[in-house]
Amino acid sequence: MSSTLSFCCIVKNEEKFLLGMLESISNVADEIIITDTGSVDNTLQIAKDFGAKVFEYEWNNSFADARNFCIQKATKDWVFSIDADERLINPENIKKYLDVQNTTYFIKIFSVTDASKYNEKSGYHCNTRLFPNNNDFQYFCAIHEQLIGVDDERYNNILIKDFHLIHYGYDLSPEMMKLKHERNMTLIYSELESDNIKVKYYFNFLLGREYLAQSKFNEGIKYLNIAFNDPYMKYPVNIHIITNLLKGYYMIEDWTNLENIFKNYNKIALINPDFCLYYGLYLDKICNKPNEAIFYYYKLLNFKEENNPYLIYDYASITWRPLYLIAVIYLNKNDFNRGIDYLNQALENNSYDTSIICNLIVGYLNNGKNILAREIFEVYKNNFTKKEFLNLKNILK
Repeated sequence: MSSTLSFCCIVKNEEKFLLGMLESISNVADEIIITDTGSVDNTLQIAKDFGAKVFEYEWNNSFADARNFCIQKATKDWVFSIDADERLINPENIKKYLDVQNTTYFIKIFSVTDASKYNEKSGYHCNTRLFPNNNDFQYFCAIHEQLIGVDDERYNNILIKDFHLIHYGYDLSPEMMKLKHERNMTLIYSELESDNIKVKYYFNFLLGREYLAQSKFNEGIKYLNIAFNDPYMKYPVNIHIITNLLKGYYMIEDWTNLENIFKNYNKIALINPDFCLYYGLYLDKICNKPNEAIFYYYKLLNFKEENNPYLIYDYASITWRPLYLIAVIYLNKNDFNRGIDYLNQALENNSYDTSIICNLIVGYLNNGKNILAREIFEVYKNNFTKKEFLNLKNILK
């Protein structure tokens, strides 16, 4: 007899997203558990109309507590923890994983910043979302909660590659994103006031990352450094801290601290694609060493996700962005054929980034392929900014 599956979801005012999530799991869910933490919109009615089991929970400013309440209501063999603003892609592949003993599963999650372009604009990470319903697992941390097993060594945690989640929770208006950041920071500051000194590094890391996301780079760098210097800091958060510090220093053009990070932490942090990409950019743009940079760009194109499923990074760092940067190096060497080839590969992965398209048009012109340049311009002309449009019109005369 095949194993059964409960999908568990905590919600509050999710009428915009909930139905889409429910529809994405409907063909594989043996049970859907919805825990509502205080909705005042149509969320509850949507869940009930879909046939979900709905439980109300008094919100106490802890996502972990709410999620633990939710999974305790599950009655099937396995639990899949999902959010209302997520969609399960290729759900038909899930059932074959449910008859494996002593296993939990990492699920790939793509965080969308523009719903029409999720292949190109997504952040990427993996998270343990699929696990046996045997009381061995519990969530900890009020925000960005972590699933912890009572006997983790007994379980193999395997990365699944033939289905994944798309997360739309960051595809919000600026006003809604501001509210989301404010909520997150309130919960993080609350956790920092707790007596558990062994996890403060994690919440300082989260706080630093929140500040970076709001372009408050100096504040972000401050809290990231506090996290990094915490004696309780451990893998893999140390790599995430280093990579985020790198981004912060790059944004404020602090080349001294940037160089110090590269010198001191290359050996441990180069496994993160974002770190590797920034190191290539540093060699290419700051040190004027494109031949050395290209080695790291190629390294990104051969990155194996399954080797380091704990890492958090921009999916573009292993897809279109290194292709684009390699192309620009070749174009600067007047190797137009290779530059054009890599730009076309980048364009296949991201048809919205106008820097790819502009360089492709210029590459075709420099290679004497004026007709192709004009054809590309006509196809993508509505994507350009006004300045890009006028510049390209001028050179295509």
